[in-house]
Amino acid sequence: MSIGLEKFGVSIFGLLTSTILGNVFSTVWFMVLFEKIWDKYSGYNEEELKKIRGKSQRKSVVLSLVEQLISSYIYAVLAENLEITSLTCAAILGAGLWFGFIATVGANEVLWHGEKIQFYALQQACYLLRTVLKGVVYVFIANLRSTIALF
Repeated sequence: MSIGLEKFGVSIFGLLTSTILGNVFSTVWFMVLFEKIWDKYSGYNEEELKKIRGKSQRKSVVLSLVEQLISSYIYAVLAENLEITSLTCAAILGAGLWFGFIATVGANEVLWHGEKIQFYALQQACYLLRTVLKGVVYVFIANLRSTIALF
């Protein structure tokens, strides 16, 4: 069964690696580095935070991986079709995708739904760094694939 990976020359190893690293990065960002700040600006009270942390996170983890896989695939298709091989260009593409789609759509939460600007900034900093990281990792692995033809 074909899922279109070979049509665009997408590196499956690069796709899976960037997906997993993106998920690990987000987990460390929100659950280790900035958990207290996230708690403060999330809008949840102590009772709600305990409830969120007390329930099974299995569904959220699976959905997060799916989201990461989709965004990594779209990045990979763009990188392959734009013939991006430099890590600098990979980072610029990641930053451009973040600014053009993630940051602008996320801003609606502040503008229309009253989300705190500090919460938005914390989330968007993670999303920017994660998108750039995933792109650089993907292009690095895709370059290895074309250099040593292993992947």
